[in-house]
Amino acid sequence: MDYEARYPSFLGTTVLKSDGETLTSVRFEENELEEKEHVELPIFLDAFAWLDRFFSSEDPGPLPKISLSHCSNFRCNVLLCLSKIPYGQKRTYGELAKDVERVMGKKTSPRRIGTALKTNPILLFLPCHRVVGCKGKLGGYVAGAEKKKRLLALEQPRILETERLYLRRLEQKDFLGIYEMLSDPEVMKPYEGPFLEKEAHAWLDRQIDRYKKWGFGWWAVIRKEDDCLIGQCGLTYQPWKGEEILEVGYMFAKEYWDQGYAIEAASACKNHAFDELNAAEVCSIVRDSNFPSQRVALRNGMIKGDSIVKFYRGVSMPHDRYYVTKEKR
Repeated sequence: MDYEARYPSFLGTTVLKSDGETLTSVRFEENELEEKEHVELPIFLDAFAWLDRFFSSEDPGPLPKISLSHCSNFRCNVLLCLSKIPYGQKRTYGELAKDVERVMGKKTSPRRIGTALKTNPILLFLPCHRVVGCKGKLGGYVAGAEKKKRLLALEQPRILETERLYLRRLEQKDFLGIYEMLSDPEVMKPYEGPFLEKEAHAWLDRQIDRYKKWGFGWWAVIRKEDDCLIGQCGLTYQPWKGEEILEVGYMFAKEYWDQGYAIEAASACKNHAFDELNAAEVCSIVRDSNFPSQRVALRNGMIKGDSIVKFYRGVSMPHDRYYVTKEKR
């Protein structure tokens, strides 16, 4: 008997099939899914835990049980060699062919490897997205080049780099640095005061959840010279007059203000939105009394647009939308 489960992510819906004990198929559907759907089987619980770690940009660890019973001997060996490519690393088709040759004891070709990967029955878990062409070319992918590009980006520790900074995904180990910012009354003045520890935990959890949902969120801003976490900056979808709009947001520890770090990071995020996410427009939503953030938005090539009033912590807060289009950046 076949069983089916569905897992939502920024790639669409991941559809998993099982014979009751092993995964037999994993593929993508384009439709949107809000909640996980599955039969209470241990294999689906294991697979969902693996996917939770994977989409949180963590090494997901050992694979759940998978079945390759319907594969030919050659294809089975290709997929087994594929499963040994470490998280965050890549292999060329030629390198994977050499791995298969060592296992089987006979010569094969990169072209034959590519043909075998086109029928990979268990996407993500058997990571054919980690196989690229020579000289780093993206190569093919059964679910499409855009998904492959985003999966490779998801596994890279550094999302963006600038002259002085690099941006990476936030992790739970960053909590103390994040809490230091969120508990600083001056840093949190636009939010009407500092966060409590539980609010800071919720903030960090929310950023990590966004990576699963969208593939991006606010990232940790790390200064290259000392590998120190100095702020947060990134991209999120924010509600605005009944719509969801893409925003560049930023927050830095007080000791790193007025050194150009905010515009350096925000500009990189803006360009990432246009170049990698193919956004048509990017904005920054800034409280009307937050003059430093307004200056960053203007230096980021944005112009002031319309306004709304937000209500937070019992306070009316006028906010302005600063925006720039891809054509005008």
